[in-house]
Amino acid sequence: MTAEIGILNRQGVALAADSAVTFGGSENPKILNSANKLFNLVKGMPIGIMVYGNGSFMGLPWEVVIEEYRKHISLSDIKFDTLEEASNSFINFLGNPNKFYRNTNSEAIIYNNMMVAVKEITEIAGNEIYNIFVDRHPTVKESDDIFIEVLNRIVEDSKNREFVEGFSEDDIEYIKSQSESVVRNISDRLVVKLDEENIEKLKILAGNLICKDIWLNQTGIVIAGYGESDLLPVLQEFYTEGIINGKLKYKLNKVSEIYQDDIDGHPTAEIVPFAQQEMVYSILTGIDQNLEMFLMQNLENSYSEIMSYIINMLQENGISLLNKENNKMENGVYIDSIAEYLINNLNELKSNITNKQREKFINPILDMVSLLPKEELAIMAETLVNITSFKRKFTFDAEIVGGPIDVAIISKSDGFIWIKRKHYFSKELNHSYFNINK
Repeated sequence: MTAEIGILNRQGVALAADSAVTFGGSENPKILNSANKLFNLVKGMPIGIMVYGNGSFMGLPWEVVIEEYRKHISLSDIKFDTLEEASNSFINFLGNPNKFYRNTNSEAIIYNNMMVAVKEITEIAGNEIYNIFVDRHPTVKESDDIFIEVLNRIVEDSKNREFVEGFSEDDIEYIKSQSESVVRNISDRLVVKLDEENIEKLKILAGNLICKDIWLNQTGIVIAGYGESDLLPVLQEFYTEGIINGKLKYKLNKVSEIYQDDIDGHPTAEIVPFAQQEMVYSILTGIDQNLEMFLMQNLENSYSEIMSYIINMLQENGISLLNKENNKMENGVYIDSIAEYLINNLNELKSNITNKQREKFINPILDMVSLLPKEELAIMAETLVNITSFKRKFTFDAEIVGGPIDVAIISKSDGFIWIKRKHYFSKELNHSYFNINK
């Protein structure tokens, strides 16, 4: 994993990325602090790119892919009018099946997605089986039935997801045919013995994981900066998993734009974290994201318990409870009126909390960021990545964020400027490298 951040205001955009990369999966992870995740997308143009998540594309390191794109652009001498055009150009380059597509790579994508999905199914089923242990020891058949029931739920959920752009039922059928060996290999390793009907469901799941809006093993791509006509910076975030059946699976996930003024509520500054976001979220909102979710869930549970308590008290005192659809009552209470009041009260409380967060935390920080000069943007971006790394270092969380932090500033006037950049070699011994890459 990683921590990356983009900070935008009217002066420019600061990008910062750590260097941690994880190998070996969740069983015996090995973390190295040497990965390059931040690049100038096209030399001489004010456009940067960051990558996070999966460290390769179709078996190639992202560093190699981005360098190939630079060569492609330098040969064609293309200029981009907007950042959107630059992003689309890079995505189209990734989708070139003649350059990157290999059937073996496609099988790897299917395998990696299925391994993540089956692990999730196993964990959910394991938790449900564990709950039975509170009262008794479940039989083997009960355990198998729970696993299959969870598998059915996951498959049905995947069927209801939307298709990613460019994919259809025909692609699902293709992937089902390609996933035969992968699915049987995974099935043979399960404790639960699946019959042909459930193996077919795994194939359906394999197809849906690739073709639908489901992301289990993706790379995040962040492209930020300026096109020729862009006066203010733009940031776009994409997801991609690779090329399947000659088609690139990708999705535009987020667009951040900066405006000249905020009279109409337009942002003049944005702080956009990627991958490990918890510390940035805490600073911006004044509360840890997991704690906030816990409190909100407990609020909802408390209101539900209050509703049940009120109903029981009314019934115990002989007051009839009716729905509004019933005829006019003489001595009773509309139960749905009580529910409506409590729901409205809960929603108002949530809204008040959100408004207070925006008033006391989010807006003051963004107001200050909107005024920062370029060099201060860089310091802030590096600091926020450092804080995430610091938190991981001094807790029992895995240190999946760390190492040297690369920082760049992109502005309309100065273009792409490195503020900090690590090298795996000595600068004093490699003058030729820096002469070529001035």
